[in-house]
Amino acid sequence: MDGLNAAEAEQAIAQGRAKTGRSCAGCSMCCRLLTAPEIPKLKNGWCQHCRPGHGGCGIYLNRPQVCRDYACVWLVNDQLGDEWRPDKSRIVVDFVPLANNNRILRFSVDPRCPNRWEEPRYLGKIRELALRCLKGELVGHLAGQMVLTVISLNDRWTIILPHRELPYAPGNVVRLGENHFEFYPAVDAGKVTSLEE
Repeated sequence: MDGLNAAEAEQAIAQGRAKTGRSCAGCSMCCRLLTAPEIPKLKNGWCQHCRPGHGGCGIYLNRPQVCRDYACVWLVNDQLGDEWRPDKSRIVVDFVPLANNNRILRFSVDPRCPNRWEEPRYLGKIRELALRCLKGELVGHLAGQMVLTVISLNDRWTIILPHRELPYAPGNVVRLGENHFEFYPAVDAGKVTSLEE
């Protein structure tokens, strides 16, 4: 969890898990869809230390700090129902830090189920969360911050706005009304503040 030291991150994750009563047991989708720079792995392949369906991480007690700090949103936040458990949904949800304290709410989709996120039961919730994120309605250290929502599939990002989706590019989100936001790609990255800067 970015912005926290190692002990604080592990404590925050433990508190979230205690609140939701959820466990990773038998899932391991983060070990397939995400990368840890410290552990080389094939794109969208299992981490070399993962034992899917057989106990999870084979080096759990000695796992890298990036894995210790990782917080699956489904695991620590009860706003996502049981249908969002990553090994069921084939979608891993997390917050990704960017420069300048910006964050992205990322839905990493298993390429073996590329259209899963477009199913009504998932897309409706994604759009609902996208609106709340843009309005700054998150809690904790992200309260009051505008957070962009993206779908990550095969190294391509799609921006999710409450009313439409579009390919990711550097640019800005502008509020045009109570629940209306629009994305404007940067014309000149030197003159327009980018989400990536």
